[in-house]
Order: sequence, then C-alpha cells, then structure tokens
Amino acid sequence: MTNVCVLPGKNIYEWMGMQDYESIDLDGGNNSHKFRLDYDLSKAYNFNKQFDFVTNHGTTEHILNQYMCFKNAHNLTKVGGYMFHGVPSVNHVNHGFFSYNQIFFKDLALANNYEIASM
Repeated sequence: MTNVCVLPGKNIYEWMGMQDYESIDLDGGNNSHKFRLDYDLSKAYNFNKQFDFVTNHGTTEHILNQYMCFKNAHNLTKVGGYMFHGVPSVNHVNHGFFSYNQIFFKDLALANNYEIASM
C-alpha cells in the first residue's frame, strides 16, 4: 500500500500559481460556496464573478438541470478563459444521471462559439 496525500483543490491550484481560487460544493467544505448548480447562480445567489479557469470535476452528471449547469459554467468563465470538464463518458454505467460524448462537447462549443483546446 502506498501513502497517498490528498490536498484540497485550493492547495493544488495555488501551487500551480493561480491567485484567485473559489469552489462550489453543496457540502460547503474547504470554504466552498454552498450553491446548487441547478439554480442560476447570478439570480439565486447574486454571484456574478468570472474566472480564467473553470473546472467541472465530475459534478454535472449528478444534476438533472443540465442546461443550468452548463449556463453557470459559461457565465463563470471570462471571455478568453478556459473550461475543463472531467465527466464520465462511455462505459460509465450506473454513475449519475448522464454520461457525455465528444459530440455533446463539440456541439456545445459550436453553439457558444467556444474553441476546443483539447479533448
């Protein structure tokens, strides 16, 4: 058995040189915003900040209101910023409500005039 060190995301992003880090998590742990991503963050919480880098580490597949999840990600990302979606795709049976494929992200990018940096 190996020793594993698990750091909060904030520590990892700060180590990478990112200055302004905030997170959203319903459990409120590690000073995260206790927001529901199926609500419009701007209207429900008056949260209108934007960031250079927005991540989705396996969250959206657990939320029924997909439109609002991706609208929130869009609204949180500055023009010219980056989004990272680490979500389940094929062969993830019985994990969350949704699983995604490349066509979804290609069409999402096309509909929103995004450039795909990597997939």
